[in-house]
Amino acid sequence: MKLRWLFLILLLAVVGYPGRGCYLNAAESVEAEILFSDNTKDIGALSLTPGRRLIVVSEGKRRELLLSELASVEFKLINESMEYKWHFVEEGKVKKEKAKVGYPLREFSAVFTLKNGTVVTGNLQTTVFYLTSGENTKRVIYRSKIKGREGDSLESLVYLNKIIFKTESKTEGDGFVEVLVPDYSKKTDLRFISLPALTAATFKADNGKYLLDKQEIADGVFACRSTGKVYCYYPHSENKPDAKLQQKVVESVKEARDFFDLKEVLLVYQPVAGNDIFAFLKLVRGRKSTLDKKRQENNIPWQLNIWRFKTDGEEDGQIMLAGRFVLARGIEESQDDAPEIVLVPFAPVSVVSTGKITVGK
Repeated sequence: MKLRWLFLILLLAVVGYPGRGCYLNAAESVEAEILFSDNTKDIGALSLTPGRRLIVVSEGKRRELLLSELASVEFKLINESMEYKWHFVEEGKVKKEKAKVGYPLREFSAVFTLKNGTVVTGNLQTTVFYLTSGENTKRVIYRSKIKGREGDSLESLVYLNKIIFKTESKTEGDGFVEVLVPDYSKKTDLRFISLPALTAATFKADNGKYLLDKQEIADGVFACRSTGKVYCYYPHSENKPDAKLQQKVVESVKEARDFFDLKEVLLVYQPVAGNDIFAFLKLVRGRKSTLDKKRQENNIPWQLNIWRFKTDGEEDGQIMLAGRFVLARGIEESQDDAPEIVLVPFAPVSVVSTGKITVGK
């Protein structure tokens, strides 16, 4: 009798309990691409702890999802702030003092897009993913709330931004906007990002023809080199930041300590009313650099950047740098050789309707 009970216990440990689903010990594995907030990415076979599913609380209900059901998961930033600890000034007394140095705090929700088109938005419990590439496996941990150490900035707090699961490839015209570059070359280097998080968006490239996702282009910015210039396309917006806010951004850029000492603000951009504001910058290294030890003069790095700032919502409040992304870059022989940067606003509805953009036209 004891042996029979022991066998039953072992059997339940392997296949699970009735009514809760029968899980095999082998972990489900799905090919995926993981994108992080610092624009790095990892690709490999993604899995959970054996027997686990994704536990999501959506509209007050608990739901379980399998990795194999998903097309993508996007982790939306719902709150970010600099927090400060409090401590007692003297032991035994009630008077407290606020710390002078703060720490960054970010909170997220998760948006799951299933392969059948269903979208589920909710709170994902702390989850440990395992990403295997070749013989190497590493853990990627998602938390709905993350905080840095005292003295860290919001910009330095890297987080999991998006997971894209491998699906059947789409064809031209199937959910894509076609971007044509007339004089395509290796220097074209198109880059496409999503706002407001400044994370790399997905696209396909084929010898001067790029396919950008129609769903992402409405909130996207892309840039590339063509006919000796750098063209940067961004969604047109009727919303305009006021003069005071624009001046604060300019002053913040000027005060920022950076590798690039020549910083030109091309545009202060606020696509929608809120606490996010962006600046398009042309950055040039005027001082000597160590990139070329033989000849410093013929080695002038430049970049086109977009910087994201957060406001505290107050009329005379503060702003802080929350992120940055390189849209284009290069090294020229002199400052004058840096290419002209052309900012081009576009109407997302019109672009999605026509399904095509020719750069520079």
